[in-house]
Amino acid sequence: MQGYNGMTQFFPGAVLSFTRRARPSDAGVGAGVLAGMITLAVLAAAKMAIVEGVNTGIAALIVNAVVLVVVSALAGAFRAEGTTPRTHPPSVSPGGM
Repeated sequence: MQGYNGMTQFFPGAVLSFTRRARPSDAGVGAGVLAGMITLAVLAAAKMAIVEGVNTGIAALIVNAVVLVVVSALAGAFRAEGTTPRTHPPSVSPGGM
């Protein structure tokens, strides 16, 4: 069961990668998967298969999605349609203006 719960951790990043407006950052996907896997490991170590009536895989998936969205938002990955993300800091001329 842990294998299936672990595989589902790729779901939020995979789904959002196909959208145009809410494409997550690489760091967001990685952090989400890592957070979900850590959640699964902690719950498995505690021998918990169900948390408040919810399968641990779903509970870890919720943690994953929240971390993915927060990290991607902080990285500036989510943007309005038609705009491009800023990948480099703005250039500054030698005179300061």
